[in-house]
Parts: sequence; C-alpha cells; structure tokens
Amino acid sequence: MGYYPQALEYYTLGLELALEEDDQEQQCYGYINIANLHLILEAPEVSLGHLNNLRPLAEELNNPSILAYMHLNLGRTFLALERYSEALDALHQALEIRILTGNRNGQSVCKRYLGDVYSRVENYPAAQRAYEEAIAFMDFENDQALFSATLNGLARALLQQQEYLRAERFAIRSLEVAQKVSLLRAMEAAETLADIARIQGDFEKTQGYLQSVIDYKDRLFSEDLQLQSNLYRYQLQTAEIQYAKDRQELAFVADKKRLQVTNWSVGGGLLGLLV
Repeated sequence: MGYYPQALEYYTLGLELALEEDDQEQQCYGYINIANLHLILEAPEVSLGHLNNLRPLAEELNNPSILAYMHLNLGRTFLALERYSEALDALHQALEIRILTGNRNGQSVCKRYLGDVYSRVENYPAAQRAYEEAIAFMDFENDQALFSATLNGLARALLQQQEYLRAERFAIRSLEVAQKVSLLRAMEAAETLADIARIQGDFEKTQGYLQSVIDYKDRLFSEDLQLQSNLYRYQLQTAEIQYAKDRQELAFVADKKRLQVTNWSVGGGLLGLLV
C-alpha cells in the first residue's frame, strides 16, 4: 500500500483547492490523479466515477494532453472492470490523440495497455503486435518498470502461442530490467519464467523460479511494512515535536499570566499608597 493513501489525501486537497479557485485545468489533473490512485488501490468503480466527473471539463477545455490521459485512464479502468470492448475504444481514442500530437512515448503506453486488453480476451497475436509496437516506440530510460512489464506481457503472449524460446528470452530480459527498479515486476517476470519452464518439463528451473517468486513476495511484504513503519515513526516524531511546541507555548502563556498578575499586584499597591 505504501504512501498511496497519503498521496490520495494530498491530491484530494489539491482538487478541492482547484474547485474553490475555479481552475478547470488543475481540476482535470486532480481528477486524473485521484482516479489513477484509486485504480492502483484496486477501486476501479471509484476511479470511473472521478473520470466521469472529468469528462465534461476535459471536453470543454479540449486540451489534447488532458484528453489523452482521460481516455488512457478510462481504458485502464474499463480493463480492471472487465469491460473489454469499452477499454479498447478508450485506448484507441487515446492512441489517436498521441499520434496526432506526435507523442511517441504516449503511443507506446497506449499500445502496452492495448496488449493487456488483447491478452485478457485471449487474442494473443494482436497482443503480441501491440507489445512489440509499444517496445519499438518506448523510451526505455523514462520508465524502466513499464518497460519490464511490457517485455513480460510480450513473453506471456508468445508463451500462449507456444513460442517458448522467444518467450523465455523476453521474460529473462524483463526480469533483468525489473531487478533494478521493481520487486513487483521482477516477481511477475519470475512467474512467467516458472510457467515456461514447467511447460517445457524443466522442473529444476521451475522450482528455482517459483522460489524467486516467493522471495519477491516476502520482500514486497517487508517493504510495505517498512514504509508503513517509517510513516508511523514520522507521524510520531511530528506529534512529539508538536507536543513540545505546545508545552513551550503553554509555559510561555503561563509565564505571561504570572507577569501580568505580578504587575497588577505591584500597580495596585502603588495606587493604594498614592491614595
């Protein structure tokens, strides 16, 4: 889960501010970010609600970048909801905008998710083409985790077409990339390699890759616990600092009151003497 709930709170506050200031462009990005986070948090129905709120604003502004992001996230959300025909329509709309604006990396992302949809509906030749085109357009250095996921998608599409040697080659490459940047992507690549080895009857390799999958899962779990622990420790430190500040302020106020009482007493005594 990591810091996603905190990011969601941050983006929600940003959206509220954009609504207060009637900043439509920032409202659009707010809806996009919140929808994306809900998708990551496995709440696609909530994500779709925010994207539906976004649509009239995005269409009114007619900003190509915002429209492309909207359609891309609609495609990803429909994929999560298993509404595959709508997912394909949305992703193709996003792709058309990216082609018109000459955004090659944006085209690559759209093609990667088209590959995911085609894989889900078991159209593996179409999935293979989409993944291959995504890799051809991709800026590898821009997002290594995405690159790894696309390589693994291609490996699985080839696996389903019984092209085991090519599938293994791309899965190994996916694992090599993922080991530098993403435990989750590394785990997915190891799962693919285990499937390839099992189908080929290499049970020693299968066992080795399955052990890697377990190890990656354990590390992911520990990493998430550490993130939560660090967050709790930070919150505790913040609370302690605030407590110390409150104590200092309370002491300052108490000293000020004592000083006022002392001055009043002295002043009252002098006045009595003068009378």
